[in-house]
Amino acid sequence: MAQIHKDQNNWTAAEDDLRGYLKDADLLHRYDPDNPEWWVEQSYAHNNLGALAQTRGKPAQAAPSFVASIALKRRALDRTPDSADVAVELADSYSWLASARESLGELDEARRLYEQEMHLVLRLRERYPGESMWINRHVRALQHRALISLALGSDDDALRDYDAARQLFMGIVAQDPNNHIWQVDLASVEQERLRILGRRAGTRPGALAPQLAEVHRTLQALLALDPKNASWARREAVARTRLAGALHSGGRTQAAAHELDEALARLRRLHQDNPSDQSLRLALIDALLQSASMQQQQGNLNINTLSCRQAYGMISADIELTKDYLVLDPWVRINLCLQNHQLAESAVKRLQQIGYRDPAYVRHLLTYR
Repeated sequence: MAQIHKDQNNWTAAEDDLRGYLKDADLLHRYDPDNPEWWVEQSYAHNNLGALAQTRGKPAQAAPSFVASIALKRRALDRTPDSADVAVELADSYSWLASARESLGELDEARRLYEQEMHLVLRLRERYPGESMWINRHVRALQHRALISLALGSDDDALRDYDAARQLFMGIVAQDPNNHIWQVDLASVEQERLRILGRRAGTRPGALAPQLAEVHRTLQALLALDPKNASWARREAVARTRLAGALHSGGRTQAAAHELDEALARLRRLHQDNPSDQSLRLALIDALLQSASMQQQQGNLNINTLSCRQAYGMISADIELTKDYLVLDPWVRINLCLQNHQLAESAVKRLQQIGYRDPAYVRHLLTYR
């Protein structure tokens, strides 16, 4: 029930269900304290509460839940060392804690935790080399490592992991063509791979628009099968945003404007339904910044400024103490757009302190210096 509520952006109801889940798991543990099954149930409850907090942009609240989940799962794995299920769930908790550490600006610690996730997953792959469940977990670990590689400035490492993830995913999707979740995830991997390829030296502007259009068509068709799935709707809108950028860079400004308008309309509706969803908010901000860039290139400076002001209002309340590069990176771009150079420079210093050096961010910064 919590997952259904979460997919529909009803996060208050999701949290209520998860707290009920934790209460029942704690009761089971109290009645039978030496049973590792109940430790695992408690760990699931903590992990899901942490994941909900992380998705809502509250990493400091999320991290202790993940730490508690990891301790319980490690205890259960010590008792049942041959349990593949506990091992893979422990890997999942490491990845969630790594994500929280990323958001708190602890990038080296996040990378270490992602490597622990990868270590556990590769052990499972050795035991069950052909099983799609563990291949899927390997793909997710590759994606996590790619994201931290991007944040630390290595497009090449990230692209290697996305290439490997894509190849593994294509195999298991072919084996189970009715698994729509995996199809959405494969399209998302391909989209990220294309994003890196699109910014590599020597790539012709707009050259990847056909591939990005195909990714969008896939996500659009899958969303039609589950139109209330907010996560899928966000991914479809992000695909439109990326396609708009490729079309614009290739000189197809009218087609680009159409795709971006559609993306903005969907993202605004989704954000209105659930303003606390950080991934939605950041996707909308990214689309607004892309709109601002397109308008600037066309000489529409008033619309350019309006888009940046809208994006500014969506971040300003959260910015004072954050070390989350996912928030600070667009904050720098917004303030450079609005010529708020003092605010931009303050965020740049924080990003330097945490070691953030995404190549696209670095190149954008150089254009203003």
